[in-house]
Amino acid sequence: YIALQDKFEDNRDPYKVISLRQREEYSSKGPIHNRRFYFQKYNQVDGKHFWFIDEEFFLDRWYGPAHSGWFDYEDHRRPKNIKIKDQYIKSADLSKEEKYMYLKDIVQKDEIANFMEQDYHTNYIKDLEYLSFFDMIDNIDFVIDMYAGDTSDDEDGSNTRKVLLCLSNLAIFTIRSLSRDSNKKNKFSRSIEGSDWIIENSMPDISPQTAIVFWDSFQGAEIKLTRKYKLDPNYDLNQLRSTLNRKRLEWLGTEGKTMKEILDSNNPYHDHPTIKNPESHLNWDIKQGRVIKD
Repeated sequence: YIALQDKFEDNRDPYKVISLRQREEYSSKGPIHNRRFYFQKYNQVDGKHFWFIDEEFFLDRWYGPAHSGWFDYEDHRRPKNIKIKDQYIKSADLSKEEKYMYLKDIVQKDEIANFMEQDYHTNYIKDLEYLSFFDMIDNIDFVIDMYAGDTSDDEDGSNTRKVLLCLSNLAIFTIRSLSRDSNKKNKFSRSIEGSDWIIENSMPDISPQTAIVFWDSFQGAEIKLTRKYKLDPNYDLNQLRSTLNRKRLEWLGTEGKTMKEILDSNNPYHDHPTIKNPESHLNWDIKQGRVIKD
């Protein structure tokens, strides 16, 4: 969920932020209520992994605030002498080499990009091949708030960055906070090899100005329900052992179906005995290279 909050620091005027929070159903220690950290440990794999939201959450949960005035507030700490459009870097405007250069300051070299918590409650995990963000660079899009820090102490805010990362082939988003302020380095933060930046391990918050830039950068690209997905014509169905998986893909076909058809109609994407969300199965088929966007 997201919340519009006033933040207070010392005796300064409060400022508005959009806070991102999540009530977790699972963790390494069992059920919990509010997730405290950006990285969280899962027993099934070595190490800790990042918080993310799926595309449905991003579109559905941000739509109301975006149209209810939340993003009209201003964080008064932002730089006043730099135009808003010049405060952000968008991967869509970069060459692949430039994209790689910025990504090196956003993610760790061997950080797993296609880690999905929900996979650990299915049998899918047995077949999952882990990939780094650099392995998936062609499917990574991002927007960087280059001046997300506090300017009230005669700084320009450039020691803090907020980044929206989109893994387009998995239809997920994550927002992370980066800092090169030595005071923010602690046992919970993540260092990035070869970079001055660290990844903060707190759940993120962003300024309203940044929230609207992030929203505008992605929500208007496609309309979710009319988006079409189809069987990759190069995928060999004969390699599948699961009858249910094969039925799903045969129904989808190389002509494809819209998301609305997948969600609303009586089809094999609804036939799993325990996992009833058809999007879970669609996302799995995408991750396995069976299904592509039309």
